[in-house]
Amino acid sequence: MPDLSAQVSTHSFYHADGNGNVTCLIYTNQTIAAKYLYDPFGNLLGMSGTLADANRYRFSSKEWYGNCGLYYYLYRFYDPNLQRWINRDPIEEEGGMNLYEWVRNYPTGHFDAFGLQAIIDPIIEEPIIRPLPPYTPPIRFPAPPQTPPTFGPPIPITPPANQPAPSLNNPNVPEPSYSPYDAGKDCNGKCNPCRPNQYWMVPGDAHGSTKGVHWHGIEWHQTPDCICHPKRVSNDGDEPMPPSPPYSPPTPPSTPPPPRPVIPNSYWTDPRNMA
Repeated sequence: MPDLSAQVSTHSFYHADGNGNVTCLIYTNQTIAAKYLYDPFGNLLGMSGTLADANRYRFSSKEWYGNCGLYYYLYRFYDPNLQRWINRDPIEEEGGMNLYEWVRNYPTGHFDAFGLQAIIDPIIEEPIIRPLPPYTPPIRFPAPPQTPPTFGPPIPITPPANQPAPSLNNPNVPEPSYSPYDAGKDCNGKCNPCRPNQYWMVPGDAHGSTKGVHWHGIEWHQTPDCICHPKRVSNDGDEPMPPSPPYSPPTPPSTPPPPRPVIPNSYWTDPRNMA
């Protein structure tokens, strides 16, 4: 207990809020002697003043026992930290199944003067819990019929007029373009093979040819870093031209792809009032 010898000649007066909680003590000269702030369950949030520690009547105007942290309600002790009584209800289960419940866990709308019964505050009404309306399953409207898309017959692919087929053995086909490229690696980390070698006939005498025709070619050579490098070769036509891969014209698609499934729309009514 603090020394109150210097204050015995001075009176102070209690002031409480609407719930009966002592909020401050005032001296006769209108200065504050003590001030308290609580949460709804009686835990002290803050206090100040010269008589704040000396005063023992605080939350709900009940006596505070600071050594054990309890409020004395005459018939029972209340622990604000646990938010419950530490003693059983004197009337046992007649007061409810929970023998340690404090004001029905609703301190802002109930009060208990002696630790016996929770009384509804006549000013603050108890919240009304209204039952939800019965569940009504949604009404599903039939979706409009869906017509799958139709496809016309396949369009044949034909080479342009007055242009020969791209056969590498045709002397009228221009020389293909070529440049080094990366062949990449397979799943085992080995280099993929390069493109096949290509050879084609070229009209005219060149490279010592006297037959009016000679041939050129591109041979691919791969380095350890999987880069394919082209090498251009030629001959006077006396030696036979090596074979080139046969020409395979593109084939048009046989049938159109199947249509994607169409998900119908769904509709229902909501019985809840969302306004």
